[in-house]
Amino acid sequence: MGRQIERLDDTENMKTNKSLYAVMAFAPLVVIVLGVLVFLAAIPELAALQRNRLPDEDTIGVLTSAILLVGVGGLLSLVSMILFIIHANKNPKIPEKERVFWIIGFFLANGILQIAYYFLFITKEVDEQEAQRKNEGFGQR
Repeated sequence: MGRQIERLDDTENMKTNKSLYAVMAFAPLVVIVLGVLVFLAAIPELAALQRNRLPDEDTIGVLTSAILLVGVGGLLSLVSMILFIIHANKNPKIPEKERVFWIIGFFLANGILQIAYYFLFITKEVDEQEAQRKNEGFGQR
């Protein structure tokens, strides 16, 4: 019971920044998909390498860009996973048994589950906070 009280105290201090969570939910997938598309654009040049032709500077630049995009997407994905695990751990609206599944799911389905969690919990949480602020402002008048 004491642990539950601490969790509620933590969530009172936790203010959800909807735009930050939106960026962290969608950006890793977008950046990784861009990296894969850039790599796919270089496939014809890579096929030419089989004919014992050296790659030109453009091909090397495209491949370097693809690798960098996928790497940055991977780092964003890791940061996003940590951010969403922290949020799920502090979210009092998730029952304890469900919380474990969400956290394990963030490890196993990194990227996709962040988007689902964003729409299921964060958007509703922000809407509730805005409604509460409006009601508090209405009561003061």
